[in-house]
Amino acid sequence: MMLLKRSMWVLCFVIISHTLQAQYSDSTKMFVAQKFLGSLAKQDFPNCLRQFNWTLAGTINQYWLKVIWESVQKQNGAYMGCYNAYTDVVGDEIIIYQECRFEVLDKQLKLVFDKDDKIAAFYFVPARSKVIYEVPTYVDLAMMSEMDVAIKHKDISLAGMFTYPLSGTNFPLVILVSGEGPCDMDESKGSNKFLKDLATGFAMNGIASVRFNKRTFQYASMNDAPQNGFTLFEDIIEDAIEAFNKGKKLPNIDTNRIAFAGHGLGAYALPAIVARTGVSGAIMIEAPAQPYEDVFFNTERYIHSLNGVSPIEEQDMSTLKEKVDSAKNVSSTSELAPYELPMDMPMSYWIYMNNYKPLEVARKLQTKWFFIHSGRNFQISERDIQLWKQTLGNKGNASFKFYDKLNYYLHWNDKPSTPDEYMQKKQVSKVAIDEMSRFVFDL
Repeated sequence: MMLLKRSMWVLCFVIISHTLQAQYSDSTKMFVAQKFLGSLAKQDFPNCLRQFNWTLAGTINQYWLKVIWESVQKQNGAYMGCYNAYTDVVGDEIIIYQECRFEVLDKQLKLVFDKDDKIAAFYFVPARSKVIYEVPTYVDLAMMSEMDVAIKHKDISLAGMFTYPLSGTNFPLVILVSGEGPCDMDESKGSNKFLKDLATGFAMNGIASVRFNKRTFQYASMNDAPQNGFTLFEDIIEDAIEAFNKGKKLPNIDTNRIAFAGHGLGAYALPAIVARTGVSGAIMIEAPAQPYEDVFFNTERYIHSLNGVSPIEEQDMSTLKEKVDSAKNVSSTSELAPYELPMDMPMSYWIYMNNYKPLEVARKLQTKWFFIHSGRNFQISERDIQLWKQTLGNKGNASFKFYDKLNYYLHWNDKPSTPDEYMQKKQVSKVAIDEMSRFVFDL
């Protein structure tokens, strides 16, 4: 009878592994999770909705559930089945992950449950990495060490890492600030760890660093269902300030030589961060200058163009353009859901972005700025770097470095960059790290 039920629901083959599973386990929630995925696979959307709590059911109807499921398969290939499931606990939330095989790229279905065993939120997230990070060739682990630190603000506590040389004292310090999306402290992409490469590379050059999880990574519900009131300040700025406050109290730090290094959206936020901390230096790695909704749109347009644009993709870009236009015109009187705006961020995020002028903020500061821009970067354009040069180039406190053969993650290649390249095993350019290190020592 049990076998028959499992067959009827097209359930996943579930492997219960103590090494993969948290200490918490709830068979009722697991059954609901499997039932939901089985119904989703059969496109039985009414039955899917029966697993939602009232709040989620009032947000997503059958039509939107169908759109989401079709979109997931369009991006990752046809659904092939589920090969594992496991439970996790984050704060008061019970989360069940189901590892799903798709024809092109595997994903995890992440389900957040309420106390009544109903699904309160769901989303597809990247599959757990099966690749192993390799230490860059220029790093000698015997010459450096790392120590866990916590970046705390009110009820937020983020896991962080203090990386430092083993030889010497009175080290300059760099606070590493990651970019868009729910990044972990390493800004991991496949086997690559951009910020870890930077941190260990800095340590080889006698510089300490602090990096930390973004709260949208550690507290996933903030990214998956961001509430109105969430802005760039909560996304990046506030925690970077707390990392600075933590970092300057760490042992053997030269508090007169502290810099931030921001990447992408993290660099976009740096003027606001620097204005609130008064640090002596800021490293702007692939820093946007144009409105960020335009940067996001241009990136998506490039990705869509790589293999030719189909009618469906043209419609996708048309829909995204509508979201971008909505973001530019959003106000406190607007009534738009996050899915109607770029990056699925709430109205408050884009109201803040419309009011935030990073170039104007940076122009008023005496901080030293070091800009790194790469020739194979399809996310940040030459237009962005020209706007920064027009704003700061004559002030005498900004310098600019262009690397023709590097990409957005400072990986070398001589071919046009694509998103797939980010997942290929690479290491951050030592030349770029050495340039940044010289900037920090000259503060």
